[in-house]
Amino acid sequence: MIDALPKLPAATKACSECPWRKSNTDREHYNNQYSTEEFTRLWRSIAIDGDFFGCHLFDAEVHPVPEVSQAMGYQKPADIGARRECAGMVAVIRRELRIAATYDDHEKYLEARPVGLSLKAFQRLKQRIDGDVLPELRFSPDEDESDVADPVERVDQKSLSWKFSREGLADLSITLEALNGSTCECPVCSNHTTVHTPKNLTTADGDTVPVDEELHGLLTAMTQAGIRTIDSCINIADALDKLHPSRKPVLLRAPAGKLNYRNMILQEAAHIRFNNTGTAARAFEAVAAKTPDIEVSKHGLMTQIVFQPVHIPVLTVYAEGLSALLPPTGTSRC
Repeated sequence: MIDALPKLPAATKACSECPWRKSNTDREHYNNQYSTEEFTRLWRSIAIDGDFFGCHLFDAEVHPVPEVSQAMGYQKPADIGARRECAGMVAVIRRELRIAATYDDHEKYLEARPVGLSLKAFQRLKQRIDGDVLPELRFSPDEDESDVADPVERVDQKSLSWKFSREGLADLSITLEALNGSTCECPVCSNHTTVHTPKNLTTADGDTVPVDEELHGLLTAMTQAGIRTIDSCINIADALDKLHPSRKPVLLRAPAGKLNYRNMILQEAAHIRFNNTGTAARAFEAVAAKTPDIEVSKHGLMTQIVFQPVHIPVLTVYAEGLSALLPPTGTSRC
C-alpha cells in the first residue's frame, strides 16, 4: 500500500508536469489533473489538513498514466519504493509561510488570505521543519516561486472540494446516493452493459434500469421486499479492467473494512449497495452479516454487501423471505 511507503524530501526543482506551476494551469489532461477543481482539492488537503503531497512522477499507484495520457506527452511514473514530496508544492508552502510571517497573528493572516494555512497545518509543518516528523521539509534556493501558483488566485472557495475534505465529500456522496440513487457517469457506469450482459429491473420507485443478468433474481427479490438498491455489479474488477483501468489503482488505495470498492476488486467479487432504512433492509443486512464469507459494510444510510456468485441463491432466499415483514396492502408503512 502506498501509504506505507517511506517519504522522501522534495527535489530541488519542480518537474515540468507539476500541477503547482503557473504554466500548467488548466493544461489538458485526461483526468482533469490541472483544473481549478483539482487544484482546490489538493490545496485544501495541504492547507487545512496538513497532508503530505507526493510528486506524481513517483506516485505510480496514485497517478497511473494510461496510453491516452502518454499520447499527450505525460511521463509514466517511476517506482522508486518511496514517495518523494512535490517540489512545486514545497515552493508554494515556503512562500505562504513567508507571507504569514508578515501578519501580527493567525486570525489577521486568514482574514487577508482566507485559503491560507490552518493552525493544524502550521503545527505539522513546524514539526517537520524541526525534524520531529519525517520527511524533512526541505526548501530549495533553486525553486522560482514566481513560477508557482498563488492559492488565493486559484482556489475556488465556493467549491465543495474546498468546503469538505476527501472523507467529507465521500460521506456526502454516500448519503446522496442512498437517498436519490446513483448518478455516476464514469466509464464503468456509463458503458456497463457493453461488458456484462444486462437484464432490465423495475426498481422500488417504478423505474426500469439495466442490471447484471446474474444478479437480476436477487435484486428483484430485494426490490419486491421494499429494499431500495443503489448500485450493483457481478464483478467490478472485470468492468474496471475493460472500461476504466486507470481508476483501479486509485480505488485499491481505499482503507480495508470501510464502505468502498477495495475488497470487491481484490476478491473479484459481486456487490450490492442499498438504502438501509426500513425493517426489510435492516433484516437483510443482519442476516447477510451472519453468513460466512459475505462481507457487510455500512456507512450512514447505505449498506454494501460483497460476495461471490456462489452466494446468490442463499441471498435470494433471504430476500424472498422478507416479504412477510411488509405491511398488508392498503396499510400504512409509517
